[in-house]
Amino acid sequence: MSTEAKLEEAQTHHRAGRLGEAESLYRAVLEDDPDAPDALHLLGLLAGQVGNGLAGEKLIRKSIFLDPKTPNAHLDLGNLLGAQGDGVGAEAAYRAALDLEPHNRAAGLNLATRLRAQYDFDQSVNILTQLIEKHENDPDILNELGQGLRGLGDLEGAIAAYGKAVTLRGDFAGAHWNLCVALMLMGDYEKGLAQWGWRAAGSEAGPSPFPHPQWDGARLPGGTLLIHGEQGIGDQILCSGFIESAAQGKAGILVECDARLAPLLDRSLPGCEVIGMSDPPPDRCMAQDVTHQISMIDLAPLVDPFPGSRRTLKADPDRTREFRQWLKTLGGGPFIGISWRSANVRTGSRKSLPLEQWDPILAAREAIFVNLQYGETEEELARAPANIHTPPGLDRHDDLEGLAALIAALDLVISTSNLTVHFAGALGVDCWVMLNSTPLWYWGASAESAPFYPSLRLFRQLNVGEWGKVIGEVSGQLGQELGDG
Repeated sequence: MSTEAKLEEAQTHHRAGRLGEAESLYRAVLEDDPDAPDALHLLGLLAGQVGNGLAGEKLIRKSIFLDPKTPNAHLDLGNLLGAQGDGVGAEAAYRAALDLEPHNRAAGLNLATRLRAQYDFDQSVNILTQLIEKHENDPDILNELGQGLRGLGDLEGAIAAYGKAVTLRGDFAGAHWNLCVALMLMGDYEKGLAQWGWRAAGSEAGPSPFPHPQWDGARLPGGTLLIHGEQGIGDQILCSGFIESAAQGKAGILVECDARLAPLLDRSLPGCEVIGMSDPPPDRCMAQDVTHQISMIDLAPLVDPFPGSRRTLKADPDRTREFRQWLKTLGGGPFIGISWRSANVRTGSRKSLPLEQWDPILAAREAIFVNLQYGETEEELARAPANIHTPPGLDRHDDLEGLAALIAALDLVISTSNLTVHFAGALGVDCWVMLNSTPLWYWGASAESAPFYPSLRLFRQLNVGEWGKVIGEVSGQLGQELGDG
């Protein structure tokens, strides 16, 4: 059998998943010619597929050294390096592939996706725009282009890209969900909520942990509806505002939420039975009377998500009174709570604003600032130009009853997008929120008001990572409110 025939048969086995047969033939080719670049490349690709990334990288690099003008060798090297956590190397490999073949679909799409993950939306969109010239009806490229445009703030362009992607591929769940998010950001809640059914398949939500049928909004004459928390505490607070209007007929409501939030929701939802989450789920969730289930967030398209009043949480009145007494020992006020970090692994870094950049805000002479930030804060507070008071004995991470009571006792909260602002909004406390340039869907894209929380005022970042304008607006507004000059 000739070398070409061996390679062709090996690739046939490779594509069919018969990796052992493919490897034997690749190695047979290399026995005859140790410097055969195609065999080195494909054997390296196979090695990566079976979990031997280092060997695969070595083989593909040797093939590139021998024949540097094969775009797919650079592409496969990029994929291998990315899987091993070498983002810099992956990016360089994708660029090498595009230098050789400017419209290489996979290399361009992978590079654009990686750049978007680094918030380099301009470069990502530029690469995708070039790809579209050749692949104009490619749903994956259109969907990724929509993501980049959304990052740049071009929501109309993003919606157009997502819309074309789902027209071309009707079951493209990810594009449907991205379209939903973009429409919600635009404030078109009617069209956005019409796409909500794609959330489970198109986002990172995953399947429900409960076996009961999902509630579809129909009237329930009896039994119990399980409404369970799925996402973080902030989202659970947001969605707790949907629960009251979800009760239908004689059905009981069982709410499963983060255990730290359970006492607060129990007080705030007197018509509901509230229990804390556990792993495995509480036996109560599997009881015979539970007939249907739904995630809190999936209530959004089934109920009125904008009730007239958003003061949906009720803080412990006794603890609120205690915090007011403590605040009086600090001075006459006004008392302003501050929070500056998000612990969200995926989005926290771009939402957070280091305390060291807060100096213009903290310069307000008449205000007394109170620390609401969860986590370790001592070193940051020590470097702050103003005295920021930390309430003694309050665990700001686990004692959410206490945190809510403290926030209810304040005159104003100033924070980045994190748990704190959800508490303030649901408690009806005035709160100024400093948002990054690509906020979460429930903050909208441009307004100063928050549709789900009337007591919040939004200050928006224009460009990724540039907080100067936001800080200036907040400090200026605070100066006006306090009469500083």
